Amino acid sequence: MPNTSDTWRPFAENPAYIAVARRALEAAAARADAIHAPQTPSGPTGARRGTPSHGSFPG
Repeated sequence: MPNTSDTWRPFAENPAYIAVARRALEAAAARADAIHAPQTPSGPTGARRGTPSHGSFPG
């Protein structure tokens, strides 16, 4: 069986891979922060802007 303990080294030395990994980690951290951030009340759950909150449409 080949030794795989150092297979990460070529990636760690590649500036393009470092940049992609950094962007991915920063995006994941931002998503985690957004999930854990307190939210302000904005109407009924799941309501979108411009959608009637009472569940019926004029017509």
